[in-house]
Amino acid sequence: MQQKRNAPAAEGAIDAAAAEPLLGDWLDRGALIAVSGGPDSMALMALAAEVAAGRGAPVPQVFTFDHGLRPESADEARMVGEVCTRLRLRHHVRRWDEAERPQSGIAAAARLARYAAAVDVATMSGCGSILTAHHADDQAETVLMRMARTAEPRALRGIEPALRREGWPTIARPFLQVSKARLRLSAEALELPFCDDPTNSDPAQERARVRLAAPELCAIGLTAERLSAFAAREGHLYTMFERTALQAAESGKVDEFGAITISRPFSMRREMDFEAWLALLRRLLMAASGRVATPSREALLSLDERATEGVTGGLAGVFAVTLHGACLHFSEDQLVVSREWGRQGPADQCLQAGRGVVFDGRYIVAPHALAGDGTLVRGFGRCGRGNPFERTMPALFAEDTCIAVPPLLAAKAEAGCRTDLSIRQIVEDRLRDPHIGGLYDRLMVENRLPPRPAEMHNIN
Repeated sequence: MQQKRNAPAAEGAIDAAAAEPLLGDWLDRGALIAVSGGPDSMALMALAAEVAAGRGAPVPQVFTFDHGLRPESADEARMVGEVCTRLRLRHHVRRWDEAERPQSGIAAAARLARYAAAVDVATMSGCGSILTAHHADDQAETVLMRMARTAEPRALRGIEPALRREGWPTIARPFLQVSKARLRLSAEALELPFCDDPTNSDPAQERARVRLAAPELCAIGLTAERLSAFAAREGHLYTMFERTALQAAESGKVDEFGAITISRPFSMRREMDFEAWLALLRRLLMAASGRVATPSREALLSLDERATEGVTGGLAGVFAVTLHGACLHFSEDQLVVSREWGRQGPADQCLQAGRGVVFDGRYIVAPHALAGDGTLVRGFGRCGRGNPFERTMPALFAEDTCIAVPPLLAAKAEAGCRTDLSIRQIVEDRLRDPHIGGLYDRLMVENRLPPRPAEMHNIN
């Protein structure tokens, strides 16, 4: 709906003048606005259109992801499209294929599918940023839910204001300090239609329960503003610990099999803040195992205690353990962290004709001439060959037959197996990625986005 530029804003509503400092820089890059049809995102969309017009920025584009989980979702997407037509904004709609929906964990899967689709649309449309309407109440709810589970600054920093990854659009939350009430007033002042998702008030949902408790929490001082300030402080602590851990990780050596070696780990431990040491252990485990999920604080504390006792406590001087899909070998001189084979080895990954794939969060496997229907990338150990390090490397299989391996495994391959499977190890990249475990890292590891050209270089 066309905005009434001269109409007085409702008390507390945001107008274009107030929104410009929050939106301007993102709009200058070309922005894709993520719009669900709720009052928050509808207000963001209309304000972004007005701000862009006022400053001569590229006209923003709009993206709606139809999850297909409620009968009303298609109608809501159409409503957004009708408003986009009136505002002369291009509207992109993607629908979640029912075949891609998991049986469990559907909320988390929907979030990843939504972001993957938004990044794909933004990339194809030439947009340098993706703007979402997360607000201060979202931040407060997120912090409270995470408080119930952990005391880690990594979690308690809440929703990040911006998610960056070189070569991809930045995902920004420009209204993170703005209340939900103000955004709703803004949508009403701009005379925008909007819908309220009933799941937002469903007590079966954790976030809805926290939201229902908000008035009582505010009454005792746990306001959205204070929780947002708390999240910002935790974010500063997290950044400080991660910076130290990242500097320590820079000294790590990654061999051709993806094993990471850190020299004199206990000297390093004594010199570092303890929280930074835990952050380093977390980073080592995630990079070596290829996982994006983070090991729990309790697991890291137990690992530190057992390793310290085993090496420096007058016992054998060497401590070995498996944790989080990785094998760790501690001594006073070095710590070696490598991929654990486990019971079945790394999970299989389809390799389609003409397409590359990320395998086990540790390798990019290039397209191969033998790839086609039914071909899988599996751990080389599935054919009963290789040492503990070689077993976890990628190999191409047709059913149970290994048909291609990387040149590094040529001496161990069966007769007739091709030795031209091109791979690029990304263990070192992830070890030194400031955002390991973040959204973009997860999208890459789970093959929800194609590898960037920069990630494909040096494949051999």
